Amino acid sequence: MLHVAPMFHSADLLGTPFSLAGAGHAYLPDFTPDAFLNAVEKSRATFTMLSPTVLIRIIREGRLGDFDISSLRRLTYGSAPIDTVWLHRAMEALPGVELVHSYGLTETSPILTTLGWNHHLGRHRMPSVGRPLVGIELRVVDEDGNDLPAGEAGESVSFASSRRPVDGPADLGPAAEAVRSALNSESAACRSSGFMLDQRVSVTIGQNNLKGDCAGRPSPAGE
Repeated sequence: MLHVAPMFHSADLLGTPFSLAGAGHAYLPDFTPDAFLNAVEKSRATFTMLSPTVLIRIIREGRLGDFDISSLRRLTYGSAPIDTVWLHRAMEALPGVELVHSYGLTETSPILTTLGWNHHLGRHRMPSVGRPLVGIELRVVDEDGNDLPAGEAGESVSFASSRRPVDGPADLGPAAEAVRSALNSESAACRSSGFMLDQRVSVTIGQNNLKGDCAGRPSPAGE
């Protein structure tokens, strides 16, 4: 994994599951587009996490043809909105790299939803923030706390799910999926063992117009 985000930021928490799976780590002390591309080439990194601003600078300013970044398999982006025009350009500039969008904030430790690489292929879901992770429930409500129908703008509220997930393979989000992809190992696969979260904690995370799967009451992960 190539670390570009500051280690004190929640965007860099993805390093934890990589460490547990035995992955190697490389760190970029100061970012420039070419410094990033050179770090991928030298470290042979297979995964990284970037903010939209950093991703756009790499596409606009980086000398992509001068560096061998063929080792890079997956790139997670998040922490700010990004126009779908730039996602299209990123897919064209990085044709062998799977893009994954993560949405969340520090107070939720941090990821709430993920839009998988496969949902980028059809491109009609690109404006969405994806589906809630296992153990997360999301609601989009009006000023009185009533659930809103799909397509309506409102306040998004997240809380730890009190429902027990179905045993078996589960979508545990971009970190677990990236570990599976980056290490290409059965031992890195993550499964749900049927856990129960005892305490229901509500967190208001601001005004959002969540589209697609996260508009209205989102579908449980894995449906």
